[in-house]
Amino acid sequence: MNSNFRVYKVNDDTFVGIIFRNNCVELYVPSLYNIGLKKDITDWNEILDKPAFRASFLKLLNTISIARTNEINTGSEYSDFVKSDNAFGSMLWLIKDYINNGLYCEFGKKQLINSSGKINWKKTLKQVPYINQNEEFIFNSLVVDKKVKVDKIITDIYKICLQISINTIGWIWNINQKIIDINGLNVVLKKYYCSVLKKELRTTFLDSKKERLEYLLNILQGLSDSEKPSYSYGVKSYHVVFEKMIDKMFGNVENISDYYPSATWHFVNNVTKPASKLRPDTIMIMNNDKKYHYIIDAKYYDCKNGDYCNFPSSSDIQKQITYGNYLESKLDKSNIINIRNVFILPCDKTTLQQKSLLCKFAKHFNKNNNEINFDYLGYATAKWINGNQTGKEYEKVMGFYIDLKFLIDNFNNSNDDFRNDLQTMVKEALKTINI
Repeated sequence: MNSNFRVYKVNDDTFVGIIFRNNCVELYVPSLYNIGLKKDITDWNEILDKPAFRASFLKLLNTISIARTNEINTGSEYSDFVKSDNAFGSMLWLIKDYINNGLYCEFGKKQLINSSGKINWKKTLKQVPYINQNEEFIFNSLVVDKKVKVDKIITDIYKICLQISINTIGWIWNINQKIIDINGLNVVLKKYYCSVLKKELRTTFLDSKKERLEYLLNILQGLSDSEKPSYSYGVKSYHVVFEKMIDKMFGNVENISDYYPSATWHFVNNVTKPASKLRPDTIMIMNNDKKYHYIIDAKYYDCKNGDYCNFPSSSDIQKQITYGNYLESKLDKSNIINIRNVFILPCDKTTLQQKSLLCKFAKHFNKNNNEINFDYLGYATAKWINGNQTGKEYEKVMGFYIDLKFLIDNFNNSNDDFRNDLQTMVKEALKTINI
């Protein structure tokens, strides 16, 4: 068990995740994420006595997986932990699999004679039958396939990797048990086990088994050769995670590429080349009395005491208006089309509540209590549209806060209630600016 647990609240777009080193767990969380601990350094007894914190901690780690790519996501200052990045994610998978399905054992087939089970007709028919008085073929011995546990080294490697995982992160689920003794694991054994797994990967064609073998190999390869192994798991650009969470919560359009405005370069030698396309983060379509299209841009900016040090720039605002104008030209004019533009920024609702910065007409997603997780912060306009604004709704880009912890806890539970609440908030906000 690790001796110390340290939490670092990070500003801007820097490394977010977890690092195990020097017998200490270091958790790097967004500054707006209310992790539920009152102090930065906490002893293990306090951590183990806080199931709500452990649940929040796991949800934060789960958000990292939605932005995983084949690239190295840890920052350069954490380069010593690069090899362990896949190892930690594999540990998470292995423990969840253990919780859901119990201990894994390798199984094989054994042929038995005249036993209960599935008859292996191919081998049974190879026997010489006898013919009875009714000229029926009778087989004295039926060969049956029996699924039995087999004593294979893969099972032992699985147990070793599970024990390593439990020792490292089992505390998240309050698991602290001994599956197998791993004190004898050394550099030579680790290399041998890795070679066994690689050989097995080359000979198996079952996808589920290959997946498990790859996770086991990740864990062993992520082990450092020192007595105190180090692991890391995180992303260096959490804004990607924030954008994906907003899209999962509000987005309901499958072919979002249909909404990408494009441009073309026309060169003097009659050659044309497409320019890179503008890409809106999220499109939400609502069908009520009218059909509304919402163009949503997720902006991962820090908010301190209710004030943003950074906020959407003029180019961001103009880009949203361009999306609206492009969508208006693209959509069927036979229908009444309503296009609205939205910025969504993260916040810590406890800070806003303490500073009395929440909007008076704020609606909340959670109908079971009086907490406000989503609120209006204002709107942005541009002055250069055809020399003047035309009065279209999408020319006013509405800005909203969303509580970051609420988003992390709920983005996977996307449903129309969230989208309806957003639409209601936009309508309420538009009333206040007389549009």
